[in-house]
Amino acid sequence: MRSRRSRATRRRRRFRASSRLVRSGSRSASTGIHVLLKPKRVTSEGGQEASYVLVKEITKKLKGYTAREANRILGRTGQHFWQEESFDHWSRDEDEFFRIIAYIENNPVKAGLVTRPEDWQWSSAAERKRRGWTKIQALT
Repeated sequence: MRSRRSRATRRRRRFRASSRLVRSGSRSASTGIHVLLKPKRVTSEGGQEASYVLVKEITKKLKGYTAREANRILGRTGQHFWQEESFDHWSRDEDEFFRIIAYIENNPVKAGLVTRPEDWQWSSAAERKRRGWTKIQALT
């Protein structure tokens, strides 16, 4: 199982690196996933117009990729992995941005799974700890 997980982790990192977004906070568990993403500005093919990637495009690609990977690992084909629903919320300012990250990272603590956010190995808090970071910054 370890080699499957590390292959999936490498693929996920490649996907994240090639995406048009910046991941700032995340947490995954068997009950779901929370991710705080900031779309990057992209320039049109002519190099003249810059805009942001639409959240629905990011969500579609992220759900499609992770569903294929999860179903591959589980040995399933043609089955739904994600529920149709998702909750999108725009952070309006820096205070709200940090509040959302705290909410995401404290979910495993609130659920009684760990005592500190950084103890949940699948969280952005744990990733910052692994990297030796003391400040919140983009994880891409």
